[in-house]
Amino acid sequence: MLLYRVLTVLVTVFLASIAFSSPSLAKDIAGGVERGAFKKPLTIDASVMEVDKGGGKVVFKGDVEARETFILCSDELHVHYSEGQDVTDIIAIGNVRLLKDGKVARAGRATYGRLDGTMVLTENPSITQCSDKVVGTKITFNVNSETALIEGGKGGRVRAVIMPGKECTGEDGIEEDFCKRTR
Repeated sequence: MLLYRVLTVLVTVFLASIAFSSPSLAKDIAGGVERGAFKKPLTIDASVMEVDKGGGKVVFKGDVEARETFILCSDELHVHYSEGQDVTDIIAIGNVRLLKDGKVARAGRATYGRLDGTMVLTENPSITQCSDKVVGTKITFNVNSETALIEGGKGGRVRAVIMPGKECTGEDGIEEDFCKRTR
């Protein structure tokens, strides 16, 4: 338990140093986003953290939980950052679960472009809200504008089940212990 807390503190300190490593507000080379433009910090808890500074990547493994404007849970998480040390994109692999505004998404893989807020879910993706459910082969949505595109793929079809009289138990949509409860 102590090791877990130490790792949590180290990860938070490391990510804070990445996010605030430069006092300038120069534009990020990768996407033209001003440094420091992200309102919420990205906080990640995991069993293991591997850093490849030369490759601009940090890999988290084992019961990964990431929080920003959403909660993202997975078996593994790859965090890529630009030369300016800003996190540019995140790739979640294995047993991916996402909670945002009471909506729960599940997939085998998720890619999040932090600069534009686009999340792409693949490998049996679905989104559930209350008793409604949408399933496709690829789901793309923007966490900022809350727009979505659900694709059926080659010969596949999109399925939406919209129930009358929404039954919201709220159980999956509760933030507390979301990653542990949805495993």
